[in-house]
Amino acid sequence: MIGMEGELLKRTKSFCPDCLKVIEGKVIEEDGKALIKKECPEHGKFQDTYYSDVEIYKRFENFAEVGDGVENPRTKEQRGCPFDCGLCPNHKSHTVLSIIDVTNRCVTGDTEVILEDGNIERIENIVNEKKEGMVLSWDRANYVPSFEKIIGWQKLDAPEILVKVTSHTGKYTFTPDHEVLVDTARGPMLKRVDALKKGDKIYSLAKLPISPKKTDIIELLANSEFEFFVYGDFKGRIKEQLQQKFGSLKKASKSLGIKYERLIDSKISLSAKDLRNLREKGFSFEIGSSFIKIKVHHKTYKIFPLLDEDFYYLLGLIDSDGHVESFEEAGKSTSYISFFNKSDNLSARFLEIVSKYFPEQTVRNESDRIDLNNLVLVEIAKQ
Repeated sequence: MIGMEGELLKRTKSFCPDCLKVIEGKVIEEDGKALIKKECPEHGKFQDTYYSDVEIYKRFENFAEVGDGVENPRTKEQRGCPFDCGLCPNHKSHTVLSIIDVTNRCVTGDTEVILEDGNIERIENIVNEKKEGMVLSWDRANYVPSFEKIIGWQKLDAPEILVKVTSHTGKYTFTPDHEVLVDTARGPMLKRVDALKKGDKIYSLAKLPISPKKTDIIELLANSEFEFFVYGDFKGRIKEQLQQKFGSLKKASKSLGIKYERLIDSKISLSAKDLRNLREKGFSFEIGSSFIKIKVHHKTYKIFPLLDEDFYYLLGLIDSDGHVESFEEAGKSTSYISFFNKSDNLSARFLEIVSKYFPEQTVRNESDRIDLNNLVLVEIAKQ
């Protein structure tokens, strides 16, 4: 017998950590802990903390049950315990999944997430109502977004230090060690919140103003400095309305602040500001269904001006799996869009829509990345 202090909770079998001989062990309650004490005839006494909180030990013991063992043991019974461990045929308890919270990473309750059905929900509602289902997450192994099952709910007191991040889509509050998805030239990357710097582009929820009817390119570029070259009698229809309203094009030019030569010369373009000004003054006109040309920084783009759901789908692809970059190169402004996706179908769809609206657009297509230089598309994608 081993002389032991404290209340005896349980007799068990253990082994000597030196010779691995099976010896008697006892679980003892002492100083609020559950200790396991044992003595080897050759190597002396040993003591280990079994549970640092004896009350938790007692609680778990209420669920103790000798099971039927495992159906797929990993080792054979040869030398006996503990030499056959890992799991052996004599292992009687059922295996369980242990989930250990080893991080304090957290967000505030007003943070919104995307559910599998496409709805957007605040985290506090999910926690308070213990909602189940799937939420959009980030698959670190495959580096793609994926829907993951909600497996638990937890509400914690806010720590002393929180980090508030502001973007053009809203404000978000995190613990400093929380990671967010950041858009980079190499694709989406996870970055700690306390390492973010001004100018980083984080992935966040945004609402695109998609009209149920077909719109034209003027509506999306109304605030730009771009020049519009429209074929056919487009300018003639505008001139007719102006003459009816003001009596002459000179009076219209003076009243609207549009240069006179822009109105009378069919070879001179109208700016996006000119067209926006006309629409704001109540003049109605349709660009038509023919291709137009838009001039940006001495570069001209041929574009189909009527925008339908395909164009907004293209914007969605850029917003979800794309990267927009603008920089100065050799004294000139350069902008490009990169689209990252391993799906051949999505990549083909991306190229198909680009070709539909920009038939003269050149692209660089390399494995799972597509690059294109298009200032018109960049201007719209940045909105």
